[in-house]
Amino acid sequence: MKKVLLALSLILLTGCNNKEFKEAYENMNIGDNIESYQLDLRIYGNIDNKSISEMYKIDNYKNQKYKIDTFDLTYYFIDGKMYEKNETLEETKYNETEENIFYDTNIILEGLNNITSKKEIENDIKGKELKVYEVKLKDDYIKELLNKLGYTNSYNEASGKVYLENNNAYKVIYIIDELNVNGTFFRINNISDININKIF
Repeated sequence: MKKVLLALSLILLTGCNNKEFKEAYENMNIGDNIESYQLDLRIYGNIDNKSISEMYKIDNYKNQKYKIDTFDLTYYFIDGKMYEKNETLEETKYNETEENIFYDTNIILEGLNNITSKKEIENDIKGKELKVYEVKLKDDYIKELLNKLGYTNSYNEASGKVYLENNNAYKVIYIIDELNVNGTFFRINNISDININKIF
C-alpha cells in the first residue's frame, strides 16, 4: 500500500503538475495563435568568477526576426544574420556583425517544459492577479540555457519561480547558483514585422 501511495505521489509531482506549465508554454509559443511578443530579460549576479549585469529587450516576430536592445546598442537578427544598428547625425546604418548576441527567447520559455516539481506560493507582484510557483528544473535544460546565454554549463544548484497570468507565462526567474535569470513577457501579438535597410 505504501508503495502505491508513493507511486501516486510521484505522479502528482511530475506529470499531473506539469500540465499547467505545458499549457502556458503552448499558449505563448509562436504558432497559430501567437505571432509575436517582447521579452524583457535581466541577468545579474555572479558566474565563472565574473560579476554579471546584462539587459536584453527582445522583440520576437514569428521566431524569424528579432530586434534586440541591450544597455548600449540595438541589434537585429534577420535571415540568420546579426546586424548592429549605428546612428550618426546624417543616417542610420545596419552593419553585419559576428558578435554573439543573445536572441533566443524560446529557450527562456522552454523552462516551462522542463519542470520536475512545483510548490504554489504567495504572489509577490502587487497589482496583478498571478499564480506563482517555486519550481525545480531539469539539469539538461539548465545546462542548455547557460550555453545559450554564453556561460559555462557547470553549476551546483538551480531553482526557479514561474508566474502565470490567465494560463499564460507572465514571468520566469531561474536562479542558478549566484546567477539570476529574470524574464518577463509583454506585448503579446503586438510586435510589427521587423525590417531594416541593410546599409553597409
